Amino acid sequence: MSLHFTILGAPRTKKTSQRIVHVGAFVKVLPSKQYEEWFKNSMRQAPLIRRSLEEQGGSLPLTGEIHVQATFYRDAARGDLLGYAQGLADYLQEPALSRTGKPRRKGAGVILDDAQIVSWDGTRALVDRANPRIEVEITAERGTAWLWGQEQQQGDIHANADIA
Repeated sequence: MSLHFTILGAPRTKKTSQRIVHVGAFVKVLPSKQYEEWFKNSMRQAPLIRRSLEEQGGSLPLTGEIHVQATFYRDAARGDLLGYAQGLADYLQEPALSRTGKPRRKGAGVILDDAQIVSWDGTRALVDRANPRIEVEITAERGTAWLWGQEQQQGDIHANADIA
């Protein structure tokens, strides 16, 4: 089974223009301001994306091994494909707290952890200045039980539920 969704807005890489800040005696590397703005805007779309994925048969967060195919429609020919994929993987993850209860990572809660992603086959970076976005397809590895009992009976279901 495959799940489809679209994240609207110009994608940004996490590691381009990283910032180094000093926190007391520690040095911390932060993602670029552009990435943080993209992440914040994308998180506003997360409730609609999650609802769409659940309507397609996904039980969130997805668990088990998955394949992700993404097409990054950028507003300009900049950044590298790996950087875009890393940023998307972080966005897809379930939020997590530290032992002290403080947020350790943010995420849309589509998947449990980005370590579940076993391939990015078919992922591309293209340019669409008029309509930058990320089109995403997530496919379960055979035997992965994150669906409501539909995977084995129905095979691949391709329902396109882009968020407008």
